[in-house]
Amino acid sequence: PPPPAAVGGGPGLNRTSLAPLGRSALFIKPSNGLQRYFQNQNIDVQDIHALRLNSFTNFNTERVVSPQDKTVLLSITAKCPRLRTFEAAGMELQVRDSLIRQLPELTPMLTTIDISQTSVTSWSLSSCIASLPLLYKLTLRECPGLFSDKDAAAAVATERLLLRLSRHGCLRALDVSNNQSLTDDMWREALTLSPLAQAGEVGGGEVGEGEVGEGEVCIGGESAAAVEIVQEEDIGSKEEPKVALPPQTKGKIIRWTSLDISFNEKMTDVSIAPLLLRLPNL
Repeated sequence: PPPPAAVGGGPGLNRTSLAPLGRSALFIKPSNGLQRYFQNQNIDVQDIHALRLNSFTNFNTERVVSPQDKTVLLSITAKCPRLRTFEAAGMELQVRDSLIRQLPELTPMLTTIDISQTSVTSWSLSSCIASLPLLYKLTLRECPGLFSDKDAAAAVATERLLLRLSRHGCLRALDVSNNQSLTDDMWREALTLSPLAQAGEVGGGEVGEGEVGEGEVCIGGESAAAVEIVQEEDIGSKEEPKVALPPQTKGKIIRWTSLDISFNEKMTDVSIAPLLLRLPNL
């Protein structure tokens, strides 16, 4: 006979894998499901720290998560106040703006989020990120509605999102790959000014932002002359010259250690070069 855990979890159950191909023994009966699983009295919801449901709606998983249930993730996260990891890539119908806006209140200890291939917008995600101080890793692959500049409101929302991502004190790993709508202009508008500069406390140089002096090359609004090249003392050294951060980047350091911008065909060196200058820990 199967062990007790095969029909919904026996005493002392503390770890479960919900395999999307139907291999999970927890859901061998049609009456079982993810919401019913959380009603199991053998489970202490305070100890549930990770919920991984990537691509669950792409398989025959009606016994676990109904593809038509729009509120299933909202009701589940409401029962997991100590959740650290939330992965729901590909669950476009379930990952809605209403869920994203409520995540900080329901699961304030989140450190890892993967909501790739969903239609979440910049407005909801921006406010969510601002209220998750422990967020360490964020994955946003192929989110068609996330970065947009179709009108002034959408452009402001995108700028605010990128700005909050760059200023987040704990965020270290960001994946925004395969977002064809992410452009140079979006990065430039969000990242060129530091908080001090926006407050009017930092004055400009002789060459204004976006202007190029004679014999100089402008990269993202900053003159290449401002980048100090520190040569090696040993002239015979074959090492690359060390590039010091230009003075204009003070107060604008981004703490990311991992950045994935693969397959973003509208991003060029115009945005990537100044962005890399602000990522000393990459």
